[in-house]
Amino acid sequence: MLGRAFQPRTVAEMAAEMGHARQSVQRVADVLEREGLIAYRPHPTDRRTKLAELTPRGHEVLSAIYQRQVAWFAEVVSQLSEAKLRELTVSLNEVSRTLSSTITDGERES
Repeated sequence: MLGRAFQPRTVAEMAAEMGHARQSVQRVADVLEREGLIAYRPHPTDRRTKLAELTPRGHEVLSAIYQRQVAWFAEVVSQLSEAKLRELTVSLNEVSRTLSSTITDGERES
């Protein structure tokens, strides 16, 4: 949720992007607001809804999470040989191509 609120968005937009019910995302957003990590502000073009965005504290927390994730990833990668990393890159590229073609095929059928 914090990553989604990096740019102001409605809860409905965040829910759609994450594939979750709006109500469940709203509950989490309300907790994040109470904790001072996000703030709601009026939507500039829709009076019925509001935008959620990170507070300065929310930016700090998101940055700390990101830094820990980068450090963890670097530790994992450092334990793999160059040959294994090349093999993994080839495999991930194949998965990416397969997913892309599946999404493209699905869009054509719609």
